[in-house]
Amino acid sequence: MTRSLPLALSLATLVAALGAPARACTHVRGIPSECQVEVWRVALDGGAGGAEPRRMASVLMKDTWAYRAHDLAPDGRTTLVHLEDGVEVQRVGQPAVRLKLELPFAPRDFAWSPDSRRVAFWTVHRPAGAAPRKVIAVMDVAGLPAAPPGADEPPPFEVVYEAEEGFVPHGLGWSSAEDALLVLERCLVGEDAASRLVRVDLDPRDARTLLQVPGSIDFFETALGCCAASGERLRPEGPSPILFGVTDGLSLLEPGGGEPRRLSLPATSVFNLDWRPGGDVVALFFRRAVRRQGQAFVGVYLAPLAEGAPAEQLYTDTDVHTLWFSPRGRYVSWASEDGLWYRRVEDARGKPVRVPAPRGERITGFAWHAGEGRLAFTADDALFVHDVAAGQVREVWRVGRPERPLFLADPRFVGDEVLVTSYEDLGRRR
Repeated sequence: MTRSLPLALSLATLVAALGAPARACTHVRGIPSECQVEVWRVALDGGAGGAEPRRMASVLMKDTWAYRAHDLAPDGRTTLVHLEDGVEVQRVGQPAVRLKLELPFAPRDFAWSPDSRRVAFWTVHRPAGAAPRKVIAVMDVAGLPAAPPGADEPPPFEVVYEAEEGFVPHGLGWSSAEDALLVLERCLVGEDAASRLVRVDLDPRDARTLLQVPGSIDFFETALGCCAASGERLRPEGPSPILFGVTDGLSLLEPGGGEPRRLSLPATSVFNLDWRPGGDVVALFFRRAVRRQGQAFVGVYLAPLAEGAPAEQLYTDTDVHTLWFSPRGRYVSWASEDGLWYRRVEDARGKPVRVPAPRGERITGFAWHAGEGRLAFTADDALFVHDVAAGQVREVWRVGRPERPLFLADPRFVGDEVLVTSYEDLGRRR
């Protein structure tokens, strides 16, 4: 028997963390509860002294309503900068547009379409006489006017999906087609608790369940979703399957649904996941030891998705915060606070190259250049570049403000420049 959630379901219940897709990203650690967040654009080849960094945004953030300061479109030409009451849309060659949006769900989850034209996100619907509902909206960023809408004008987005009574959505991403979304939902009602994966077609509008299981689906990811999350990457050719995690392990589901294929890999404790560009291989980071079919998994693994192919352990520690494949899929790479590592994917059992933290500083994130010849990484209050061929590290920019306790994190390449974020702890300012 299917039960419905009580009408008294509160917004606080909806905001509660239900779990989110494990993704290729930098998990920024140590964000102060009250901090000044600034986004900078830094040229790497601006001459001997380097070009002066350009500040793109400065926002006061309290209580960590966003886990990163911005969301960069895959083509690098549009940036969504998080504001307390919405976002600022920065497009190359156009004036910035500030939009007031109701974004009460933490963490905020903006999912860019792979063509960089649209973004999907959570917002709230407040029907008259009923409890608020968590819904999915899509905004056409490419067609956004140069000025924000007026008070009497419709919002610059369209609500495209609202889960049926009894289900709460908590995972969001684009499917292998650019005109469809994937939504992960959970029913939180007693003995009938279940999870399901729903495909939402945008044109024509339609929603159908691809998979429903008892218990919990913890996360899902697609090759296309990983491409959209990390910028200038080789995109998959044709539809790609959906990788998802449940209590008894990882499984693959074809884009149109059907019977999932189980993999010999656990899903519990997967913290980072990336899909190799152009290939059927994933990288996984398990942040605590978990057993599967008599084998213990912990640390970083390279896992082919072919049936029966064994996973290769690359790193045994549990301190990883960043996990990426390089843009063309040549390298698999990861980082902790003590260093970053990379290795050619095809170099089976080869020893990874280690780039240690300069002067013992704390590494806080890294990113690949599109040509795969350089890595940009942040450590404490400085930005560095590592040359893969030469094996050398160069300091590009150091904030150098001893009276203002801050750190840099979450670097992203935009052409030959790097977008980087500074987090200043206002509670510790001298």
